[in-house]
Amino acid sequence: MFLNEANKKRAFYIELPAVASRRGAFRIEPDEKMPAVLLIEGATADIQNLSSSGIAFYLGDILKPDIHRGNQFNAIPLYLGGAGNEFILIDIEVLHQQDNLYRCRMSAKDHAGQMALCRYIVERQKADIRGQVITNPRAQE
Repeated sequence: MFLNEANKKRAFYIELPAVASRRGAFRIEPDEKMPAVLLIEGATADIQNLSSSGIAFYLGDILKPDIHRGNQFNAIPLYLGGAGNEFILIDIEVLHQQDNLYRCRMSAKDHAGQMALCRYIVERQKADIRGQVITNPRAQE
């Protein structure tokens, strides 16, 4: 579209974040009303943030596995909306560990799981934008 006088009235401008903070635009933080719960070897991990292909979490003192760069966990349940709600199985590859914080690459085991994860993330992003919390994203369908 060319910006002539008629189009200038309909144009809008978006300010993009700096390169270093762009990744944060795609990550969400679970909250109390729309939690995400990750279970690793029977322990609940405190999720710092997640995106469609990555997750960061704290294991705290509950579990201290000897994890080194490149270690993987397979078929880990990730509950979207809290324990007892919909869960998907994910594979996790630990990319970086600092104290009890694990930064990981993740992928859903199947297409339906990836779609459920993306749906959860989009609903959280919309809630953040609107400044409100949606308790059940499926209730709006």
